[in-house]
Amino acid sequence: MISCPNYSYFYRYGHGNVIVSNMDKEYRQIDGSHLEGGGQILRIATVLSSLLNIPIEIRNIRAGRPKPGLAPQHLHGLRIARDITNGQLLNAEIGSTSIQFCPSKINAGNYLTDIGTAGSVTLILQTAIPLLLYANGQSTLEIYGGTHVPFAPFVNFFTDILPDYLSFMKQIQIHCNRFGFYPQGGGHITCQIDPTTIQLPLQSIERIDFGELNEINGFVMISGRIRRPIAESNIQSAMEIFYNQQPKMIDENRINIFINECRTRNDVLAMMLSARTTTNCNLSSSSIVSRRNEMHTNIYGQKIAEKLCHDLQQQCCVDEFIQDQLIIYMALADGISRIITGEISLHTQTAIWITEQLTGIKFSIKSIDQSKQLNMIECKGLAYKPERYYS
Repeated sequence: MISCPNYSYFYRYGHGNVIVSNMDKEYRQIDGSHLEGGGQILRIATVLSSLLNIPIEIRNIRAGRPKPGLAPQHLHGLRIARDITNGQLLNAEIGSTSIQFCPSKINAGNYLTDIGTAGSVTLILQTAIPLLLYANGQSTLEIYGGTHVPFAPFVNFFTDILPDYLSFMKQIQIHCNRFGFYPQGGGHITCQIDPTTIQLPLQSIERIDFGELNEINGFVMISGRIRRPIAESNIQSAMEIFYNQQPKMIDENRINIFINECRTRNDVLAMMLSARTTTNCNLSSSSIVSRRNEMHTNIYGQKIAEKLCHDLQQQCCVDEFIQDQLIIYMALADGISRIITGEISLHTQTAIWITEQLTGIKFSIKSIDQSKQLNMIECKGLAYKPERYYS
């Protein structure tokens, strides 16, 4: 038996009673290649391991990727969890395909991590925020890396989109001090969390009423040698899509897209559009390109607007980029959470799988409109409080 020494553990299976374990406790085995098989399994497993006081061993990390094993952003996410929980982290280095993580109690503090590449700072936030919500005081987290990079949420996603779904995010201060793009990185954000301002256990999440479209907002970010006319061209192509599919928004002047000219050496074009409804559903679509020979086109504005209009016509309350972000908070919340979304993404399936594995709770997915491919995701949360799992 592989065990995690030196800690006295309390943890709960599903919705049962609190059980006191032995001083040595066996690691829970997790297959890191299951379903999406990427960094998401690492992040959710590490967070739930820390909150529920369950030592974990993750094997086959990113096994199906061109470069299997830990990349810098994954490694630094694990390290920040280790530091916040004063835990033990074994075999964690670049390229590792298996790690062991054994948490201790979550502590407030000032934490800093420098990814050293353009690895996404928001992927670090996905690990740190749900931990520091339950710390014993105010915390400050500084992260250096990529703020707007491919295959990860922009930092604006955390400041402008998530607060409409997770009310506690309005109490968390996230400041982008310097932008960082692929391939150089160099971005810098600061995140401040004071748990005394947040109601615990977390409230259940319910997004089942689409309401009516209220406004469309967005930005085009350009950097390096990319000039303003390229940004304007992409805004114009987006507006043409909205003119055809959402003419009321244009007639009533309820579309606001601005240009942000950044001072970095990277040649970058990044664009994000969001649509907020009268019931505070906030759907978004974004894209970023860093190859200069692909930037002299307005196709990005067109594609982003088309994706957003598809979601609006579908009338999903939660889009594919929000789906998986909400799963862990639905599991931790008090009461029944329900969200209506479109097709269930592989990331969301993975988030549900690993959350069920470690919490024992069950999610249900029910088709509610086959013509629109609308589904409802529902679960009864743990009403999580740290004292149930730690002495």
